[in-house]
Amino acid sequence: AFLEMQIRPQQGEYDKALAAVDALDQAVGGDVYLNIYRCEFLKGQGNLNEAEELALKTVELAPEFEQIHWVLLEMLLQRKDSLRVLNCLIQIDSRFEVEWSDFLNQPAFADFVASPELGKWEEYLKHKGKQHTKSPVNFKPCQSNASTFATPTVF
Repeated sequence: AFLEMQIRPQQGEYDKALAAVDALDQAVGGDVYLNIYRCEFLKGQGNLNEAEELALKTVELAPEFEQIHWVLLEMLLQRKDSLRVLNCLIQIDSRFEVEWSDFLNQPAFADFVASPELGKWEEYLKHKGKQHTKSPVNFKPCQSNASTFATPTVF
């Protein structure tokens, strides 16, 4: 099943990839981590609403699971929903040890940077004694054949 999860999306066969996730989930007795794959495959099918709902549900079920927050952030950036991007960034910052780099120059953040929420983010960081120009986080949407995977790199 795991191999199917790797191969099928590259061939655009997201329905088969989702079936493989379900099979693996059943085999291991349930694993919330697999929702990351489900979200990515749902996005690949063009089901952004369903993917976002699943990501939100997963954040609620497993708020300590950092990667799902990044997946949700990527979807909110795609939707150009700056207020929800701001809220997601604040959630990530308040729950996890993150030093923010100057990620704002990344193309995915262009609409957020142009929004009034950027000022609110900067105020939030200032209040926390942080700044977004420090190094370690580099948010890189990685391209697979048919979908974008959010992969924050923390050094």
